[in-house]
Amino acid sequence: MDYPKILVMTDEKITSMAHDKEYVGKVRKLQMRIVDEWGNAVIKGKYKVKSYQDVYVALRPSKNIKYLMSPPVDGPEDSDQYFSWPCKIDQPYGSGFACWDTTYIMEGIIEAFIIYNIKEKHTEMLTGSNVIVVGRYDRNEEVTLLLGNIRSVPMLKDCYIFPYYGSNGYPIENIDNIISSQQ
Repeated sequence: MDYPKILVMTDEKITSMAHDKEYVGKVRKLQMRIVDEWGNAVIKGKYKVKSYQDVYVALRPSKNIKYLMSPPVDGPEDSDQYFSWPCKIDQPYGSGFACWDTTYIMEGIIEAFIIYNIKEKHTEMLTGSNVIVVGRYDRNEEVTLLLGNIRSVPMLKDCYIFPYYGSNGYPIENIDNIISSQQ
């Protein structure tokens, strides 16, 4: 089943029938069921991961950078929680790779994390390439940063790697709207 295509069609129905609130409500409930079914199909291996959106609906990763900027001293409270963070691949580190989140570089903030146990790569991992990593925050690791400072950084495991640019498919913002309407 092509879940993204079905969601695009239901969005078109919502747009064309925006004047009928009852109809729109029914279509929104249908979208919720589609997203849930899509995520379950990915988790059960019945739908092959082809895009960031596939992992996003299945694992519902947090985009919160709080732990990236200030890792808890004793590690994460919930090591089952997945996170989605952008990064620039730096270099091999142990059995994984060191990554830099340069999202806030203009403010002088450069955050690091380590990725290991990569489940799937959907892009080539070249030194200096920008990617999106989805992984479980497992623990912290002491590393030496560029200026020689030693710092504790998060380690993400069970990772999925996607290209930073060109993630086509059903828009993440729309998926977020559907998921948030379920809660």
